[in-house]
Amino acid sequence: MHLYTEETNLIKESAGTRANTPVTILGVPFDSTETTLSGQRKAPDSIRNAFLNIETGDVFDKLTDAGNLMVVHGSASKTLSRLEQTIDDLFSGNKEVIPVLLGGEHTVTLGAVKSMIKRHGEFDILCFDAHYDLKNNWQTEKLNHSTVMRRIYELNKNIGFIGVREYSCEEKDFFKKNGIGRNLDKIKRSGKPLYVSVDVDVFDTSVMPGVSDSVPGGIRVKEFFDVMKLFKKRKIIGMDIVEFNPLVEEYSTARNIAYVLRELVNLL
Repeated sequence: MHLYTEETNLIKESAGTRANTPVTILGVPFDSTETTLSGQRKAPDSIRNAFLNIETGDVFDKLTDAGNLMVVHGSASKTLSRLEQTIDDLFSGNKEVIPVLLGGEHTVTLGAVKSMIKRHGEFDILCFDAHYDLKNNWQTEKLNHSTVMRRIYELNKNIGFIGVREYSCEEKDFFKKNGIGRNLDKIKRSGKPLYVSVDVDVFDTSVMPGVSDSVPGGIRVKEFFDVMKLFKKRKIIGMDIVEFNPLVEEYSTARNIAYVLRELVNLL
């Protein structure tokens, strides 16, 4: 048990308990800055339930479940501070741990990146998303799910986007002005460690309908893994799966995310 986590009775009972288990699942049930339809706080345990109902092979030997972060509903800054401290705590117990966050809204990625910078220094970020999330502020707030990648860019400019198909004029201008479009090719050639962020609205809505900010079109699961195969020789230092909303649709989305999670853990 870590300072800001609470146990679950789901994956935790089946997962490994060895101190050197490489992959650690951490749920972050936070959705307080969602501006369309909240409900992402219910996603971590929904994904865990689905994960226990698919064929997982020996995947449980490869992971530990640290439970859910005790978030501060209504405060993104306090929640991210707790998340950063919790990941720091995981690293203090095992420097080789690979945190896998189950969001929650996309804002949680910022807390992970802040901890990763302290542990790994310079690294690349591969972001699968239907949106850039590069607004400087949204509804007068600078810290929310629509600004998270802008806040991360201020800390680490090595960000590549895949699957974006909706953006504001502000985001398009920022993207072009800063040459972010060239980053993906740079990341493919880079030897730096890699952090992967997966906003499930990147997928085709017929595959992952359970999202609050859906955009028509999107990639298929096979296409996602075709991309990930390009990075199979890279050192992946962490990842997150965010923006699933069980209140929109739970069963098929949770199950498909569980398959994605299984293959990502095997990839790690």
